[in-house]
Amino acid sequence: MEGKTLIDTLLDCSGIRTKSLENEFHRLIEHSEKNASSLGLDDLREILASYLQDVILEAKEHTSDSGANEEALTPVLSQI
Repeated sequence: MEGKTLIDTLLDCSGIRTKSLENEFHRLIEHSEKNASSLGLDDLREILASYLQDVILEAKEHTSDSGANEEALTPVLSQI
């Protein structure tokens, strides 16, 4: 499975398929400079791992900026 079929399957399996999720996912693919029509599972893993890293870093920065206790996020982040 690759390309549009893989992308559609992922979006359908998410259980939260919305236009904004589709747009965000396509933005991630464009940002990765991968070809959406030939996107494979390994490409998808790479894109999502990078996205997850960005989300975690942003959450850590947000907790640092807001004075929130970063240790409170550790159990949650270690499960990801």
